[in-house]
Amino acid sequence: MKCSGNEQMQLWRLTTFVVLCCHLLPVVSTSSNLRSRALRRKLHSWNLHPWADSDSGLAVSGKPQERETFSVIVWGATLETRDDTKHNEGLFCILRYGVAKTAWDEKLRGTGRISNTSKPMLRSPTWNMGTLVTGSDRTELSVRVFALADAEPSLPELRGKNLTGERRLLGEFSVGIGTLRQASRNSVDGKASFKLPGGGHLRLTATRGGSPPDFGLAEYGMSPSISYETSAPITSQQAVRVEDMLGAGPMILGTAPLPIALQGIWWFAGQTSGSALLSFGGSNNDGSGCSLGYLTGEKNSYKIWAEGDRVVSSSEPSGLDKVMETGDKVYYYEFNNAANPTLGQIYTYFDGLGGAQEGAKSAMMKSTMQLQPNGDLEYPGSLVWLKNTTVLGINVKDTKIVQVIDGAGEKIEPAWSKFVASEKDPENRNYPGWMFYKSVTPSSSPWAIAVTEELLQRVRVHVILIMAGLLAFVCSCFAASAYGCVRVHRTSRSLREGWNHDKRQNLKQAYWIH
Repeated sequence: MKCSGNEQMQLWRLTTFVVLCCHLLPVVSTSSNLRSRALRRKLHSWNLHPWADSDSGLAVSGKPQERETFSVIVWGATLETRDDTKHNEGLFCILRYGVAKTAWDEKLRGTGRISNTSKPMLRSPTWNMGTLVTGSDRTELSVRVFALADAEPSLPELRGKNLTGERRLLGEFSVGIGTLRQASRNSVDGKASFKLPGGGHLRLTATRGGSPPDFGLAEYGMSPSISYETSAPITSQQAVRVEDMLGAGPMILGTAPLPIALQGIWWFAGQTSGSALLSFGGSNNDGSGCSLGYLTGEKNSYKIWAEGDRVVSSSEPSGLDKVMETGDKVYYYEFNNAANPTLGQIYTYFDGLGGAQEGAKSAMMKSTMQLQPNGDLEYPGSLVWLKNTTVLGINVKDTKIVQVIDGAGEKIEPAWSKFVASEKDPENRNYPGWMFYKSVTPSSSPWAIAVTEELLQRVRVHVILIMAGLLAFVCSCFAASAYGCVRVHRTSRSLREGWNHDKRQNLKQAYWIH
């Protein structure tokens, strides 16, 4: 029997709640059971590298490049001269940006925006798709124009029907932001026209500046597009030593156009496991509107995928995290101001169950984060947010979110040293001195592969224990339900027999009396 959408959502919530409960049980949790002196000695030997006690880390230098914010609009196309657009079910385009002279697939999926689809048979579509681009004048835009599979309008059964077909690439055009801005200024109406390979023209505009959240698009009465490319597959698990973490990587640094209060890299201080570092930086390869690198929408929102590309790192991923991957766990933020946020709402939900708005309304875990106006005496020089978390309406704990690297890529003291000391504590960490994150690019830290293999083996054991706990819980529920049904049946039968016995006795007594 196929469950409805609401039934599936309720089932997933129940499963998630049970998994969380199982994760908290000592029987299921392997945080202490699998920690051994032998393992700690093994990891300590891995840390015996010439760079292990060095603050310099890997031989990588340099600060993040200065980035500007540009607004780009793809107005539409003129394709009447092409024979391959005579019959189509609609025309649309996809825009990505990245390093100059790179192929389409080398440009990050998270930069991709998809236009609306024009009406069938239209050969001069108007898209009016606006997006923000962070980079420099050398940043390259690539636009691909597609047509849905041809339809033959002469067939009576196809007339007036909106058919869905396979998309077909008509052509790809690339141009640098600097060139596009110059061409926009030189055009009569501000819309630069570029010839598309194979025939036809594209009309685009690029401008610099403006104020958040719409920046230069506000001059044209537009907002950034919210039509994103679909999510990318979860990337590989990577390991990095804390000494090798810099502003230049491996995590993405949060920079402008993010507000200063969200720039840099942030540490969830005081946690023994789970998410330890977080970045609002972007764009990355996640897609689906995650990690854009700027706040967007009326609610100044931001979306981070828990298994995202180089934006979340953990001191110790668990089997629970692996189980949660199937639901696409997402952190959804809403702030009170796009330029100077001081208060934020955080919703933890599963993107596989619906869009951000629907998921946020029905979230199981909710948190608020408030910027401390005077900082924190424990972490002078760092911006600090105080996060309060509730689960099913019950207050769980307060957590400090401390800025350990600023928007310029500089480590902030004493917060950074306290973070490193916490991560190197062998009493609270199974992998002291190591952090774990997701990325398609292999880590360059020494012994990273060996540590990752050790972690994945441990996670597999944790998953088996969680699934065994879930199976035991389900079996217990079935056994309890079966036992309850039997008891109810026996009780009802006893009552029924007692009632029949009393009735027979009353009839006998009435018979003898009469």
